[in-house]
Amino acid sequence: MSKYFLTTLVVAMATTSLTMPISAQAPAAAAPTDASATYARTDLNFTYNPPAGWKSQDISTVKSAADDKAASCMKILYTAAPESAAQGMEGMSIGVTLIDAARNCVPADVTPEVQVQTMVENAGKMPGMQVFKKPNGYFIDNHTFWSIVAKGKPTLGDGSTAKVDVYVAMIGGVVKDKVLIWEMTAPDQATMQQMLTSTVQFTGKKPHILAKVDLK
Repeated sequence: MSKYFLTTLVVAMATTSLTMPISAQAPAAAAPTDASATYARTDLNFTYNPPAGWKSQDISTVKSAADDKAASCMKILYTAAPESAAQGMEGMSIGVTLIDAARNCVPADVTPEVQVQTMVENAGKMPGMQVFKKPNGYFIDNHTFWSIVAKGKPTLGDGSTAKVDVYVAMIGGVVKDKVLIWEMTAPDQATMQQMLTSTVQFTGKKPHILAKVDLK
């Protein structure tokens, strides 16, 4: 698979998450408690905790704007949004989407570490967006992670251009040879900073901030 196709996957999923149903339109995936908002994977030995007060959403309501190939290569695992996003923002959603970027969609000689770095870097090439915080690589409990934050007026699923600036962050991590992508959309720096400081915890380890990025 070329870097161009990886870019296409990133852009397709960014378009999907920007226009996916918001909390007022989607039923909750579980009971409205703090515990229900987490995403836990016993097979991967990790738990993701969204910002306090956020609610998980029903991923079955998310309709992919990507083609079948892109959708099969970027499986949506989880979404969460703040209750304050109930009214939406110029037709766009606010929140975080967790995606499994399938390893079988890249050549066998592309390592998970190269895949996650490439996908995160390509997030800065989304139409209408400019890099706000450049790509950064780091480790969380010996797992490779990358982050990037972009700002601008993105192209939406219907082909139109957003009327207001938004912040979009992409965080990628390698967990047991899986490539996981957190995609975040926010209307302002404060909301994006809240998302970036959500936490991931590996079994037997303390919680860690997902991306130590200062937007100021």
